Amino acid sequence: MVNGIGGPGGSGKIGGAAAGGAPIAPQAPAADRKGFGEAIGAAEKADATQQATPLERLRSGEIQHADYVELRVHEATAHLAGALSPADLEALRAELREVVEADPDVAALAQAARLGS
Repeated sequence: MVNGIGGPGGSGKIGGAAAGGAPIAPQAPAADRKGFGEAIGAAEKADATQQATPLERLRSGEIQHADYVELRVHEATAHLAGALSPADLEALRAELREVVEADPDVAALAQAARLGS
């Protein structure tokens, strides 16, 4: 023992730190901690509650092409709801709707969803 540090029967801790010098974090009581399986189940439940994207919903056949277009137009313009007048916002949405409906890639996705691929 040197200067009263590290003598026999010591805990290996110096000032609340482990022998390596890192502080020891307090642990929750065992009854309050989740087991590995519980933690995995909670993560899976959180993933399941996340909504599928409009594209995923179109591909799965859950929604039709027109529904996909409406969802995409709404997503693209939602941030403008307070910035534009209702008439201007609807005019913009109508124009965007035409662009999305005419997109050949969107048409191909809708066709693939109809065919079940």
